[in-house]
Amino acid sequence: MHVFRLSGLKFLVLVALIGLVAFMVAVWKGLGTKSLNQSHEPPWKSPEYKAKWRLIEPFLNPNRTKPLSEQELQFLRKLSQDPLWIVRGDAVIAISFVPPHQRKELVGIVIGRLKDPHPYVRDMALIALARMKAKEAVPHIMPLLNDPNDKVRQTARKVLSSLGYEFK
Repeated sequence: MHVFRLSGLKFLVLVALIGLVAFMVAVWKGLGTKSLNQSHEPPWKSPEYKAKWRLIEPFLNPNRTKPLSEQELQFLRKLSQDPLWIVRGDAVIAISFVPPHQRKELVGIVIGRLKDPHPYVRDMALIALARMKAKEAVPHIMPLLNDPNDKVRQTARKVLSSLGYEFK
């Protein structure tokens, strides 16, 4: 019976090569459909978000009195359903800056975002409803007192208080 033996240095080189090949395969398989930028960069640094933020930012004017056009309203509706969670949250806040006489029709969109899968969006929706003084949203806000996210629970409690709900 023949036993294959490697000297110490040859053994180390072989182990290093096997490790390197295994690492390269793991990186190749692990990245799959993601690029390095997508997997390591926070969403607010992505070019896609930065471009959308430049479009949202003009709506964040607390002194706005001029009504929004139907096109602008439609744009905010669309952004509130964007695939990127941070865009959805920012769009919901932008909706809260719409002049008071146009807010009524948009409250439903903000209420819908209370069920968003991302806690940032739910939190922004709560803040937007408080800004809009949307007392009709109280029944929709109540379930968020039991939200899995602590920040969302805290914001829900503050918003309910600001809308006149009294805790016992």
